[in-house]
Amino acid sequence: MQFCKRLLGVKKCTQNDFVYGELGRCPMQNYRMYNIVIYWTKIILCDNKRYIKIVYNMLCEDILDTPNCKKWCSLLRDMLFTLCFADVWYS
Repeated sequence: MQFCKRLLGVKKCTQNDFVYGELGRCPMQNYRMYNIVIYWTKIILCDNKRYIKIVYNMLCEDILDTPNCKKWCSLLRDMLFTLCFADVWYS
């Protein structure tokens, strides 16, 4: 962000959203969330006999057994809920 602000020649206190918009960029967090969802859909669509799908199913079962434990599946579920895609998780 500092590089982008120097490139535009604006003050350090300029809002990040304006800098992103001026340069036509998105925050890196958006790209990360996108890649996580794409990886998740690949896991969902793969065969049930594959190792990654077996581990995923085990992690999903662990969410129900230990709801306070932070695992990849629980973090993915929380991310989908905050993005208002709870119905996608349940389906």
